[in-house]
Amino acid sequence: MRAQTFLAQISLESLRTMDEQINNWLDRTKVRPKLINQVFGYERQHHHEGEEPVMVITVWYDAAGPRPEPGVEP
Repeated sequence: MRAQTFLAQISLESLRTMDEQINNWLDRTKVRPKLINQVFGYERQHHHEGEEPVMVITVWYDAAGPRPEPGVEP
């Protein structure tokens, strides 16, 4: 299994952008997700003190693509 991770700050615009990035990635790669994790956290800001809320989505998928059914030749 392989993983692709997406990160966005918590705002309506950022979440819409992340949706678009995930959908484009799925369309482009044609992978079939096996498991999707969603985690909320905080990212430390380097230019000022404080933290920004973020969402991390990890999509786990098989790298080999769809597997043929047993007994069926490709």
